[in-house]
Amino acid sequence: MTRLSDVLLAEELGVDAIGLIFAPSSKRLISPEQGRILSSALGVGVARVGVFVDMPLDTLLRTAERSKLTAIQLHGGESQNYTLEVANFYPVLKAKKLSSLEGLVWEDGPFTTLLDGVNPGSGHALDWNALEQHLEQSPLERSPLKAGWGLAGGLNPENVSEALERFVKLGLGWVDVVSGLEARAGDKDPEKMRHFMARASQKNAINAPYMSLI
Repeated sequence: MTRLSDVLLAEELGVDAIGLIFAPSSKRLISPEQGRILSSALGVGVARVGVFVDMPLDTLLRTAERSKLTAIQLHGGESQNYTLEVANFYPVLKAKKLSSLEGLVWEDGPFTTLLDGVNPGSGHALDWNALEQHLEQSPLERSPLKAGWGLAGGLNPENVSEALERFVKLGLGWVDVVSGLEARAGDKDPEKMRHFMARASQKNAINAPYMSLI
C-alpha cells in the first residue's frame, strides 16, 4: 500500500492486514514517515505488516516503530537467528521464494511461512498442481501464530477462490496479493479489490483466511 485511499478502502472491505514495503529495490517503496501516516489512519482491527529485505536489525526495528507496524514480513535471505531476533519484538511472516518445490523444508520457529514465486510482486504464480501434491505428501503443521502458512504469487480476483478451495484443507491460513490488485505499481484498483474480497469471502465458511493486501 502506498496511498491513503487504498488503505481506507481495504479496511472498509474487511481485510485483516495491509502491507507496507520498506525494501529499497521495490517499486512500492515508502518511507517510515509515509508508513506512519498510513498506519495511523487505520483502526486496531487491521494489522500493519512491514515488508523488509535483508535490512540491518536496528534499522528494521526503528522503521517498524516509526511506522507503527504490528507485524513483520521478511522477504530476503534472512538467517534463522535473525528471524528469531525479529520475532522477539513482532509476529513474523517469513517468505520462501521458490523456483521449484525441490528441497522445500518447513522451518520450526515462532513465525509463519509464506510461499511465493522467485520474483515477488511480478504476478507469476507457483505451480499449484505441484504444490498441492507436495503438501499432501509433506504437510505443514500450524505455526505458533495459529495462522497457517500463506500463499502469494499470481493471486487475483479470478483465481483466489480456487486457491482457497484447493489449499485451505492443506494448511493455508492467509493469502498475500500485490500486482493482482493494482492499476499500476503501488496503486490499487478499487474494483479489483472489491472483486477479490467478494470472491475470497465465499470461502470463509471453510476457514476465514488472513488477507494481506500488499
